[in-house]
Amino acid sequence: MYPPQGSGKISEGGGGAGKEAERFILVAASDADESIKSVADYVCDGMNDEEEINQAIQQAVSEGIYTVVLSEGTFNVEPTNTFEFMGNPFYCCIPITSSNVRLRGCGDKTVISLKPELTQAYTAIIPVVGNETEYISNISLENLNIKTNYQTYNHFLLLLLYTDNSSITNIILDSSETSSYSNHCVFNILYCENISVTNIVSYNTVINLYYSSGFKLADSTLYLNISDVYQPLFISDSSKVTIKGNTIYSENRTINISNSNSVSVTENLLNNLIDITGCSEIIFSNNQVIDSGQVIQLSYSSRCIFSNNNFYCNKETLVIIKLWNNDDYCIITNNTIYVTNFTGQNPIQYTGSNHVIANNIIIVESGGG
Repeated sequence: MYPPQGSGKISEGGGGAGKEAERFILVAASDADESIKSVADYVCDGMNDEEEINQAIQQAVSEGIYTVVLSEGTFNVEPTNTFEFMGNPFYCCIPITSSNVRLRGCGDKTVISLKPELTQAYTAIIPVVGNETEYISNISLENLNIKTNYQTYNHFLLLLLYTDNSSITNIILDSSETSSYSNHCVFNILYCENISVTNIVSYNTVINLYYSSGFKLADSTLYLNISDVYQPLFISDSSKVTIKGNTIYSENRTINISNSNSVSVTENLLNNLIDITGCSEIIFSNNQVIDSGQVIQLSYSSRCIFSNNNFYCNKETLVIIKLWNNDDYCIITNNTIYVTNFTGQNPIQYTGSNHVIANNIIIVESGGG
């Protein structure tokens, strides 16, 4: 539902008493309904639609409105802006470089589509970019369908850099036509704090978290169907991370956690194994893991807990639980593990010291152990 005029007001919380109305800038897609175009602040023509969107964001910031609403329809964008990161130029379509911006669509029918067959490497559709001395904060991206067609270069559907206290909600990241490592697409979060990502659906878009803290991914579905890309979720050099209530599918690993601490992975449905290396204080509990290979594997890690998980392993495996390369103080308890094709001799192997491996139910249907 749209308000009667583009720069008018919509009532927060359904217009209840005491709720302050919110002003916004309305941008209509070229294929939006005529009734919407007639009240919009900006109307796109289907080519370089990033121009109208960027003008709307600039106006919203300058006037202290901050909220930009995109109508239903398709917004065709291409990179017409650049910024520099670590000495490399990044091309971008809809850059957000001011705090408090709220970019909101109308759900899956608001499509932001990257122009196909671009030749620029390092292209970001929506980059949210601060800098190391001045983070931008209170950014909200909501109710959008961000799409890229088959590309010959890696592309960023979303990029958060030096951003804090911000949220990504009800977003579709559609890279479904991507088919190989050489052109896979990503959603990167770097040097960020307190980022909440909830209720997103990701098709063949890899989520990478680097050098960040206070990140939460919840109630989302990540689907990766590229055999030579390792995992849909990669966490590196980060802390205070929560991964809860998600469904994650991959032909290889589902989650890779490296050199991180204080990570909680709970109540997820995973179809494949996870990889934990060089970490501490990892809690992996109350997850359902199906179709996995080796069930539990930790390396160079300490003070990690695996508890109350259900594993169903239907792939050939030589070892079921493996703690190696001097893991210390790890607890593996109260897990139920069903293995259909164990071909090793010892289902539990470990090095290091002070582990607790107890009260697990391991059912082996066949194999040599």
